[in-house]
Amino acid sequence: MDEITFLEQFVRIPSVSGEEAAVAAFLVERMSSLGFTASVDGAGNAVATVGTTGPLLVLLGHIDTVGGAVPFRIEQGQLYGRGAVDAKGPFATFVCAAARAYQAGTLSCRVVLVGAVEEEAATSRGAHYVVDKYAPDFCVIGEPSGWDRVTLGYKGRLLVHYRREQPAAHSAGELRAAPELLVEFWEAVRDRCAIHNARAAAGGQRWRWPDRLGRGDHWPAPARRC
Repeated sequence: MDEITFLEQFVRIPSVSGEEAAVAAFLVERMSSLGFTASVDGAGNAVATVGTTGPLLVLLGHIDTVGGAVPFRIEQGQLYGRGAVDAKGPFATFVCAAARAYQAGTLSCRVVLVGAVEEEAATSRGAHYVVDKYAPDFCVIGEPSGWDRVTLGYKGRLLVHYRREQPAAHSAGELRAAPELLVEFWEAVRDRCAIHNARAAAGGQRWRWPDRLGRGDHWPAPARRC
């Protein structure tokens, strides 16, 4: 398999979150041709296994992208296209590395490759589907963190929806407008995060989130209806 051609074909297939079927089918076909046992699982992930003995290694990356067009091109030895870095490039690297070791007869572990869907969406459907299906000795996540290092931590993300409703009032009155209170709420969250990060960086005690938002001197009062 020509590795650059493989990456080019991989990147050229559109795969916005929720629309990964074509790229998953492509990966299953290619990984099968390399001698891997490959299929699409119940979430739509492209999954392959190779190796029969040794510790279990899971190589997990996502095969979906955000929207928008990035014209494919190769210039001065660099490849450009939607998902080339985040994160089709890393997953292609996983596939090629496993194939090299397998074909050379030097693979000394069992490898599971997971091309996960919907990482760029709030659902993280692919990762949630496989989280309890494997008990690996090692797991490497194919997120871009530079070519010369391995990142040992991953933040994840927290999605919060905050809504405030209150009776309408004249702008000249004393009642503060709901948008103003929403801005204050966001600034309070941002400030708390800054304090948390500063304390963590200094090695101090980390701040603990309160049980209920809206309590405490530095938080706006909760809305009557949310």
